[in-house]
Amino acid sequence: MTKVGRALRIGLVGAVVVVLASAVNSLGGTRDPGAHRHHRHQQVQAPEPRPPDALPATGAYVHTRVLESGVLDVDQWLRTRAPVREVTLGADPIPGPGGPPVATFVRVAADGEAVTGPDAVGIQPRTVHLGGPTRLVHVSYLLTGVVVREEPGAGDPVAVMTSLGVDHSGRQGTLRESVSGDVRQLHCWPRPATVAAARPCGHRQGDDWRVWLTESQRDTQVAAQLGSQ
Repeated sequence: MTKVGRALRIGLVGAVVVVLASAVNSLGGTRDPGAHRHHRHQQVQAPEPRPPDALPATGAYVHTRVLESGVLDVDQWLRTRAPVREVTLGADPIPGPGGPPVATFVRVAADGEAVTGPDAVGIQPRTVHLGGPTRLVHVSYLLTGVVVREEPGAGDPVAVMTSLGVDHSGRQGTLRESVSGDVRQLHCWPRPATVAAARPCGHRQGDDWRVWLTESQRDTQVAAQLGSQ
């Protein structure tokens, strides 16, 4: 078994892991991911950005930045075939002594306008009402508690998930994901399967690793093998 295979398996079954992200006290607790906390505040106060060119006509695009702290800075775009009125956000559970994954500083926009939603999202799904029918949704947040590794020196750290699940009625289209930072390889597996089904996926393009998934592959979990920290 490869190092990343062992790291994924051990991280998800709750064996010896060390969580490299910030500790989570509670969904309402105080969190400080470092200087990037202020970056996130500045970003959400700025005008809503235009959809990226990589966003498909129908489907989703995710850009995940792996920060040196182990926190993931995520922008997630969704363009639907038919208008939707709500989306449901949630994190896949990851067993381990570091606690469950949590997204904080969550911001949601529909058709370029901010809507009211939760400040934090964990493994308990949270539904966000979009204020009316929309075909374009943008979700941004900081994701913690997802980077795990074996004992020091035994293997590279792995971000066992790189984004929240964003569900809506009639979910269709392709999924495109880009991960930047100290990334060595992406691994994918279908969500109904176990992590044992993870296989290398995607390719490096410039400073990013990218994976473009078809509509039939859309319900896929993406993990990132990181450089040793």
